Amino acid sequence: MAAANRTRPEGRKRKPVPAERQAATRLAVALRQVTYPGRAKTKVLQQMPPGRVKVREAARGAAQRQSRAPITATPFSTTVRAKTVHTQIRVGIMCDISGSMRVAEEPLAVARWVLADALHQINGEVATVLFGASAHGVQAPRERLTDIEAFNHDGASEDYVGGFSMLDGALDLIDGDGARLLVIITDGHFVRHDAMEYAEVTMDMCKRAGVAVVWMDMGGYFARDDAYGHGTLISAHGKTPIEVADLLGKAVVDEFRRSAQQHSLHTAA
Repeated sequence: MAAANRTRPEGRKRKPVPAERQAATRLAVALRQVTYPGRAKTKVLQQMPPGRVKVREAARGAAQRQSRAPITATPFSTTVRAKTVHTQIRVGIMCDISGSMRVAEEPLAVARWVLADALHQINGEVATVLFGASAHGVQAPRERLTDIEAFNHDGASEDYVGGFSMLDGALDLIDGDGARLLVIITDGHFVRHDAMEYAEVTMDMCKRAGVAVVWMDMGGYFARDDAYGHGTLISAHGKTPIEVADLLGKAVVDEFRRSAQQHSLHTAA
């Protein structure tokens, strides 16, 4: 995934500890509840209507009846549609690295890894962008995140426009199909006026397109209770990785049930 022609920020990497791996596994269990329904078509040949008549088989059946032979002809052809369920989910992660998020550098990195690893366990597709003074792609679709990587949160503003545009281009969130989720890890405090306006525009786009959205507050004082018009808002401030995983898992399932009911077959009430 391109990084808007800017150098990828340097991060501080470490291996996840057992509690963080356990959190990813717990989240994977919850995410397996999100499903994408499809339709499988099977052509069936049968002796009795309904169905499209096959003339040659009808003639063979008439001959069998006239000669009192066992009836084996199947002159009627029909298509049977059966519902199939595919556990496939595409997730875009937007991480706010502006200065107001400095206290959340490590918790944000852990939350991002837990989500990405859980998606890897269920064969999901995930991409991640950072947005501060500019936007940077740091995880391409299908790229596995093996380390927890924290970045300096020192951006003077929030390039929300660039971050969302990069994710949408990588994952086709708005115009694609299947189960799609956007997770935005931020405190919601945007200095740039275009970020506030575009956040509202993108939430309307996601709502219309059936894209589930979870806003994850890492600062403990999210800017807007309405989550910019769409999505579920959860507070992960001060939570352990396992607590974050449980909060996120419930929020994702609830959000799909509310915003894109066709993707929550296993959890429908």
